[in-house]
Amino acid sequence: GENSILAKMLRHGYEPNAEPYLLMMLRAYLENQLSDLRGRCRVYVPKGRILLGCLDETGTLSYGQIFVRITLTKSELESGDQSFFHKLDEKTAVVVGKVVVTKNPCLHPGDVRVLDAVYEIALEEKGLTDCLIFPQKGERPHPNECSGGDLDGDLYFISWD
Repeated sequence: GENSILAKMLRHGYEPNAEPYLLMMLRAYLENQLSDLRGRCRVYVPKGRILLGCLDETGTLSYGQIFVRITLTKSELESGDQSFFHKLDEKTAVVVGKVVVTKNPCLHPGDVRVLDAVYEIALEEKGLTDCLIFPQKGERPHPNECSGGDLDGDLYFISWD
């Protein structure tokens, strides 16, 4: 197909800098390959999740805090390590302690935030599970600190390891 024509042009001595069509097609090919790699390259993080961001409507969280209630995986249920969890029932737990949070995908190291995951009864009673709850308080919202994210459907990566 199109790639074999590009290969033939390069083999026959055409220079991308001198041939605009070749340069354009090589750039398009590179973008396609990088996009494909990003789509297939998924790294499993055992102590992490990709969750939807939500706002703390109760106003109980302070700046620098988040609330995360997750559904435990089979391996987490079987594992004896519950040091990061405030276990609520047989299938869910609240993550507590220092966590790393960033918008997914993370495009810049400066977008990574270290926050405190806390247990709040008012939020636990809301029953929100498998979402990342950010505080209302603070000069600049945490989601916005992560690549200008917001809470209209953006996904966030969290790790507690």
